[in-house]
Amino acid sequence: MSNSRMIMSVCCAFLFCNALPSSAQEVVKKLSKEEATNYIRTVATMKQAVGNQLVCKRMMEEKQKILKSMISIMQKDHGIDPDASYVFIAEEKTLFQVSTNKVAVGKEADRKLIKKFNTKEEAAPLTQLMSSRQRLERQIVSLAELTVENVQTSKRWEATLKKTFSLEPSSDYNIVKVSDSEYNLVRTKTESKNASEQPKKEASDKKEKKSK
Repeated sequence: MSNSRMIMSVCCAFLFCNALPSSAQEVVKKLSKEEATNYIRTVATMKQAVGNQLVCKRMMEEKQKILKSMISIMQKDHGIDPDASYVFIAEEKTLFQVSTNKVAVGKEADRKLIKKFNTKEEAAPLTQLMSSRQRLERQIVSLAELTVENVQTSKRWEATLKKTFSLEPSSDYNIVKVSDSEYNLVRTKTESKNASEQPKKEASDKKEKKSK
């Protein structure tokens, strides 16, 4: 089950009312006020981690699109192969393609001259592109790391919820206030998509048989 599905399951609502849960709901655990507060805080923290994960992922995808567009421009205007490695020496106004083959310790990788500019002004567009590309690539790496970090955080809180409150992934949960000091964690079973669509399928099959 995905983290976002878990959030939807355990965080569908925080119901505080004096009425007891209906027969369609099952009391999973009786909670003190402190335990109920801890439950709410845990769900909120996990929800925030999942939200951060989605934001980081969306930002990373946007920057990857920009990077792809930038690489396309570099390929068109400067003959740069997207799959090759390059180094641009701004002081020398020179672009080299760098070999990715393993080299002996103490030796530099082989370099192939791709382009040499006559002036700094002529080299300025590529200088800016190379600088922007490096910055974007660092940002993408950082966002990827943050995404993984938030995934791990949400999984830890999910495990805490399952262990502490015995949650089931196929259910929705609410907090019901019984009194100022007593709360119930109640569960409502959620039908799967296949189960909910089964009666429709059976009705359709019967209709087809009659038409024949």
